[in-house]
Amino acid sequence: GTAPGSATCGPSASYVEPPPPQPAGEWDSRFGAVAADMSTSGNTGVAANKISKEDAINDALEKCRSLGSVNCGIVMSYSNQCVAILAPAVNGVERGGSPVTRPGRSMEIAAAIAEKDCKKANKSSECIVIYSACSMPVFRHY
Repeated sequence: GTAPGSATCGPSASYVEPPPPQPAGEWDSRFGAVAADMSTSGNTGVAANKISKEDAINDALEKCRSLGSVNCGIVMSYSNQCVAILAPAVNGVERGGSPVTRPGRSMEIAAAIAEKDCKKANKSSECIVIYSACSMPVFRHY
């Protein structure tokens, strides 16, 4: 033995640092989508927390069509993040104009980006959140 703190105290030359622990699982992505009929009604269908992009797109389109629209198209699909849809408003009440859909790492970030773009696109001083959701990854244990 050697006294603690001496120059010769420490691991032997053959000591190898053990590897860091590995997670016992993996992250599974989650998907969302927004579909809208921009030609006439503006009806919107949304989907969140789907296990595939295709599931999210199909669900959003189906929800849009279930409102009576025939010209539904995908506005946005996203994965492992959030989305916010904002519409122009007056005194907190939605008014005519073009809603804006934006993604972000959190609902707050998505809403802030959408608000800025909504105000600019609609020359409006106020926009309100009409939809927000997150489709965040899920850890699956082995």
